[in-house]
Amino acid sequence: MKIDCIKNTWVREINADFIREGFWAGTYAISIDFAGGDCPNDDVMAEILSKVRTVELSSSSRIVRFTGLFNPKDADMRLFVHSLKNYGFSVQIIVPSSFSAEWLDKFDWVIIRNDRDDIVLHNANEIWHCPRDTSVLKEPTLPLKPGLLYLTKGRSLTETVKFITSSKYLWRLL
Repeated sequence: MKIDCIKNTWVREINADFIREGFWAGTYAISIDFAGGDCPNDDVMAEILSKVRTVELSSSSRIVRFTGLFNPKDADMRLFVHSLKNYGFSVQIIVPSSFSAEWLDKFDWVIIRNDRDDIVLHNANEIWHCPRDTSVLKEPTLPLKPGLLYLTKGRSLTETVKFITSSKYLWRLL
C-alpha cells in the first residue's frame, strides 16, 4: 500500500507491505525509499513521521525499513531514526557493503547487501551476499560476528551446494 507523501529530494516513496527477504520475511512493515538528498526542512520530516504513525501494524513488529540511496553526511537521519524509535518503531536499514556513516549505529537492525567478493566492512544483523553473475561464487571475508548470512538465488544447484557445504559459516538462501 503506497502512503502519500509530499514530493521532496529526501524520500522518494513510502509503502506498507510484507517484507520479502531475510530474517523478517513475511512481516508487515513500512518501507521508506530514500532518494539520496538531504531533508529539505523540518516540515517534511514532521509530515513523513505523521504519515508513518497512522499505518496500522502489528504491536509485536512495528518495523520501519529504510532502503534506497543515503547521504552519509545527512545530519537529519539521526534525528529521524530517534523520532521513529520514540514512537515505538524498530528501525532497519539496507545498505551496500561499501557504505559508511556516523549514524549507521543508531539503527536497530542493519542489513548489508554485499556484491563484492572480497571483504564485508561492517558488523551487521544480516549480510546478503549478492555476487555478480559473472564472478566465481566464493565466500567473502566477513567480520568477527557476521550475523545472519544469506546468499541470493540464481546460481546453479551444483554451484550453490558447493558454496554452502564448503563454507565455514551457515548460509541461507535469500
